[in-house]
Amino acid sequence: MLWSFRLELKQSLRTKKFWIIVLIMMVLYLPVLYGIKASGEFFGKGYTEEYLVSSLINAVKGMVGFFVSILALLLGATAINSEVEKGTIRIAISKPITRAGYILGKILANTVILALAILLSSLVAVFGIKYLGIDLTTSLLRDTILMNLVLLLAMIQLLALGYLLSTMIKSSSGAMGAALVLFFLLALISPALVEYKAYIDAEKVVEKKLGPIEVPQLNGNITEEEWTAYEEKMKLLEAERQRLSREYKTEFLFFNPNAQLNIIFGNLSKLEHVVVRNVTYYKATELGTPDYSSGPVKVEVNVTKGEGYCSGGSTSAGREFTEQTFTGSEYYVAVIKEECTITYSYQGVAYSVSRNILNLGILAAMTFVYLGLAVFRFGKIDLR
Repeated sequence: MLWSFRLELKQSLRTKKFWIIVLIMMVLYLPVLYGIKASGEFFGKGYTEEYLVSSLINAVKGMVGFFVSILALLLGATAINSEVEKGTIRIAISKPITRAGYILGKILANTVILALAILLSSLVAVFGIKYLGIDLTTSLLRDTILMNLVLLLAMIQLLALGYLLSTMIKSSSGAMGAALVLFFLLALISPALVEYKAYIDAEKVVEKKLGPIEVPQLNGNITEEEWTAYEEKMKLLEAERQRLSREYKTEFLFFNPNAQLNIIFGNLSKLEHVVVRNVTYYKATELGTPDYSSGPVKVEVNVTKGEGYCSGGSTSAGREFTEQTFTGSEYYVAVIKEECTITYSYQGVAYSVSRNILNLGILAAMTFVYLGLAVFRFGKIDLR
């Protein structure tokens, strides 16, 4: 096992695909870091330091989830069949080493390579923390270490899937093609299908509870009641979509490490919004418009808070509308202005993982399943 570990480690460090993938990942961090900093400066006070930290951790997760996932699948997919093609595996097996020891040594060496790629990504994240002007605290370091361990577990699962392909497809080039197809199925296609089903089912829930979702025509004739009803439906739609998305990914994509990662790191931050509603009453003119010349009759300011983004695109950008009202025998026009701002509170990696222990368990269990299948298949294949 130790012999195959050393041999595989040397070979993996010399492969071009490792350095090319890592280099591309490192270079692409530059625009990502710039974009995070620019968004914080553009949106101002709502996008605090906690938002920057959450965005940076999500960026690391995204980079590793894309580039290192490809690396893991490619390393595994060519690990066995390439040596069979070259004939070197027969020399290796002729040594005093079991098949299980041989393949486990190779897997361990590839795991070290993947850990190195994740570590390099984390070093860029540490640089990013300094670049964004954030203090590198002990809790941030703990979060980074925990995140790396969870990411490594997911990458080992993908590596094991690659090894499984390598024991099933004799051609190394064919296995590489299959690995890339598998990556797009796991990372893009299957999550998109589940998200689509979650959205369709969420729409059905909203229609059953509150009626059909109809977008109000913003032509000046919309009433406050119509807008409020629309916002309530949209809030319920988003809440149901998120709930069903998590349920479906847990139930239907248990075999997909990328999907489980998205759930495990899905509670890194808490997003809240604050709506300030300013209502100014004016006497109405004969045309039913506000009589600004006489000054306001009354001013009311209401502040409400809630979770998630501001409801409705116009609300998040600020909106203004008028509403006619009667008070006693007087006829007034209310000028209503609404502004919504969002705030982030960073919960942490440990908090997010603790909220999704089931998905972490699924990730660990499926990793062992794939590793066991890969070792079993290797023990059965003809190496001649």
